[in-house]
Amino acid sequence: MPESQCRAVAEARGGRNVNPLRLRPMLALGVHFAVAPVECVNHPFQTVRDAMPLQPVDRDLLRAHSRAVVHMRERLVARSLGLVLGAGVSKAVGFPAWGELVKRIAASAEVEGGHLIAASGNSSETAKTQMLLQHFRTKRLDQLGVPASARVLRKIHGEWRRIVQSALYESVPRDVRTLAESHPYLSSLIPVIARSPMTVTYNFDDMVERLLQLENGPREGEYGRRFESIWDAALQSRRDVSVIYHPNGYLPSNLLEHPSEHLVFSEDSFADQLIESMAGHHAPLLHHLARTTCCFIGLSLQDGTLRHLLRQSARINPGQYHYYVSWRRAEDVRDPEAEALMSGASTSQRR
Repeated sequence: MPESQCRAVAEARGGRNVNPLRLRPMLALGVHFAVAPVECVNHPFQTVRDAMPLQPVDRDLLRAHSRAVVHMRERLVARSLGLVLGAGVSKAVGFPAWGELVKRIAASAEVEGGHLIAASGNSSETAKTQMLLQHFRTKRLDQLGVPASARVLRKIHGEWRRIVQSALYESVPRDVRTLAESHPYLSSLIPVIARSPMTVTYNFDDMVERLLQLENGPREGEYGRRFESIWDAALQSRRDVSVIYHPNGYLPSNLLEHPSEHLVFSEDSFADQLIESMAGHHAPLLHHLARTTCCFIGLSLQDGTLRHLLRQSARINPGQYHYYVSWRRAEDVRDPEAEALMSGASTSQRR
């Protein structure tokens, strides 16, 4: 493959070069996953104002994974390449990991649940969240002095969402341009998101939407945004805009942007989501995984619902490939035996 097609791209902003996406694949995971050096997925939809020469590590990646690069380029041109984003993407600009988010919620003046976290021992983060939610609900019912009617519970859950939202954005840059400059690679993926039929993010935050609005705002003569945020894939969405799907719920930085009614954040909500996926509630997402080549970034693949959907999509379309990006430091030593075993397990699940 010609080197000119795989040059790493750096866009010049404010007189400074922003480093291109630097992804070093480690191993293949999940249901028929392959590894992709995403930094070399150049495409005709991004304006290249400055190009960086290929480094030795880039050449090694291209030699090892040229087939993956060509495949993703083809799928992107066909508007059949989508991203699936996890907490690792948002963590890069100050969004907290799950454990830290739970601690912030527990320490808030409204919840005051630090003693519950201290007594929870080795309980899962979902279990800790469930305890905090029940504690807050009971506390507010006592303060209000009213029965637990549907109307009152909606009010309390709305207050809970505001507490989670405040803890979520506590350390994140408010200015969208600062946010874009702080993230090491997400701006480079905006052209892919703009061309994708749907981008799936398991994060509550609106970082993708804000950067999409910044980098891909309305053109002259157009009205409204060129994207749509949804959290229920069963609802009808517009076909002329980019769709950003939040399966676990949506908490924008500005609550006037209409957050989702529910968050998949506690033990009960994750269990309900898994049951719903088995009952076919997530059929649109399953259809997306079966028809679209996806690149998974910042995900651990420990989510039971996602694993179930991937398994189902592999049965529906066994020839489908997805790409999983695993991060490793330059000094980390790769384990060829472990990678071969994981790759073999991935392939065997197709049979």
